[in-house]
Amino acid sequence: MKKVNFVVAILLVLMLTACGSTKEKLQEKSAEKIAEEILEQSTGAQDVDIDLDNNSIAIKDENGEGMAIENGDKVDLKTFSAVGYQISLPDGVVSGEVSRFTDENGEETGVTGTYMIDGSKSLKEIFQELDKALTDQGLTFTDPFDETAKEPDFSDPQAGQYFYYTNGEGVNFFITSFSENMFTISGTKE
Repeated sequence: MKKVNFVVAILLVLMLTACGSTKEKLQEKSAEKIAEEILEQSTGAQDVDIDLDNNSIAIKDENGEGMAIENGDKVDLKTFSAVGYQISLPDGVVSGEVSRFTDENGEETGVTGTYMIDGSKSLKEIFQELDKALTDQGLTFTDPFDETAKEPDFSDPQAGQYFYYTNGEGVNFFITSFSENMFTISGTKE
C-alpha cells in the first residue's frame, strides 16, 4: 500500500510540475472552492457557486432565493434577456456584466445589465436605440414623477437620469447611464 501511495504522490507531483495549465486549473478550482466556503460562512448563504471558466458567481439564501452575476465572454453583447423579454442592445457594446435575481422557486424576478460601449455614439443615441428596443417589445414609457409625460425627453440626457418602461402587468424596465461610455438596463417582475 505504501508503494501505491508513493507512486500516486510522484505522479501527482509530476503532473502538477510538468504541465502549467493543469496546475493552474487545479489552483483555480481550489481557489473557487475556498472562496465559495468563505462566502457561505461569512454571509450565511446556503449555496455559493463560483465558476471562473464562465466568469460567473451564483448565490442562494436559506429560502432558495438567489442571484447570479455573469461577465466577460458569457454575457451576450447583442441582446439583454430579462423576465421573458429579449431587448436588442445598441451597436458598439464592448463588454458587460449581468446580475440575475431569482425567487425561491428559481423563477427570474429581476435582471440588471451594465454595459460599456466604444464611445462611437452619444448618450442621446444610446437612449434612443434602447427606447426603440423596449417599445418594440410592447413596453410603454412611463414617468413615475410626471404622469402627463407620454414619451421620454432625450434632448439633453444627463448621466444618472432614469427612464422607465412597463408592460402594465407587473413587468418594469428602466435604463440609465452613469457616463458617456456606460449604461445600465434593468428588468423586474412583480
